[in-house]
Amino acid sequence: LCCIYYGVFMVTVWPLVAATEWLRARPVLPRATVLRAVAWLLAAGVVAGAYAVPYQRARSVVGDRPDFEVEMYSATLESYVSFPPSNRVWGWTALPDDAERRLSPGVLASALAVSALAAPAAPWTLALTVGTLVSVDASTGINGWTYLPLRRLLPPYRGLRVPARFGAIVLLCVSLLAAIGGARLAAALSGWRRAPVAGALLLLLLGAESASVHPVRELPRRAPPVYHWLATLPPSVIVHAPLPRPDRLPGSEADYQYFAQYHRHRLLNGNSGFYPPAYVDMLERARYFPDDQAITALRNAGAEYLLVHAQHFVTPAAFAEVVLTLESRTDLTPVTASEDEGGVVRVYRVEAARASPP
Repeated sequence: LCCIYYGVFMVTVWPLVAATEWLRARPVLPRATVLRAVAWLLAAGVVAGAYAVPYQRARSVVGDRPDFEVEMYSATLESYVSFPPSNRVWGWTALPDDAERRLSPGVLASALAVSALAAPAAPWTLALTVGTLVSVDASTGINGWTYLPLRRLLPPYRGLRVPARFGAIVLLCVSLLAAIGGARLAAALSGWRRAPVAGALLLLLLGAESASVHPVRELPRRAPPVYHWLATLPPSVIVHAPLPRPDRLPGSEADYQYFAQYHRHRLLNGNSGFYPPAYVDMLERARYFPDDQAITALRNAGAEYLLVHAQHFVTPAAFAEVVLTLESRTDLTPVTASEDEGGVVRVYRVEAARASPP
């Protein structure tokens, strides 16, 4: 439930893994086991069905992902030797493109996974190997053999933008193979007096190889004053400026969403992997904010209050120029101003459009 991608991918790959292991072991399945499995599948189907309703509604508005977008986020085999730049050891291998395609599971983990393939193979080894290979190919999107049939036959795949996220399933399979390889290594060294030291060293090296420094930006944990004021208003529609240009999404939209938890009003701003056409059209009309067309577009979209944030403008002079224009308008009423860690925030009430004289 935390990510639709992983739910779709797991439902696709895990039956293949389980079927491969079943064909290898040919276990006798007690009736009780079958009944429990059916019950769990039915429960999962009910949950997934309910969860899919809003996505189907969104699909009727935004349609399917275009091929060029899927191709943009398709991995290559080179992706599996590329680490994120935040990795302390292997960051220098990062590909100079989108972060979605840096998918290496790690050198030591891969070595342990390969060691699991040594004969005689342990249970699940063949099945996990099949799962790994299928997931690697699927992650290459329309450049591979697997993803295109899935995209044609299964509707959920038509709404997914990033085939490279199959790398998460690759990581899962490799980690399980690495566990099998580690268990075999531990069994082989069980009679060696220094085996515990070797095991501890291996774990230490695995941790060192995974060590990363992820850049983060801390946001206020307490509501800035302007949001306390907004929380006192009856339910309203809020819009924050500056708005992003349609070709430079998402801009500061995620910040505005974050602060919405403090006032709980409806927002015209938003951030998603799928932007509704009406939202993109509003941004296009508001491209030259705060001209007449921009204010009309915000009003027509239902905006009742406009918040203008100094910290999101390129320069203080640009913010001052926008404020000067807003203050001169008769269809906006200055309501309040606030200052927080990010700078000045000015609030305006968007007045209803006046009827033209006959």
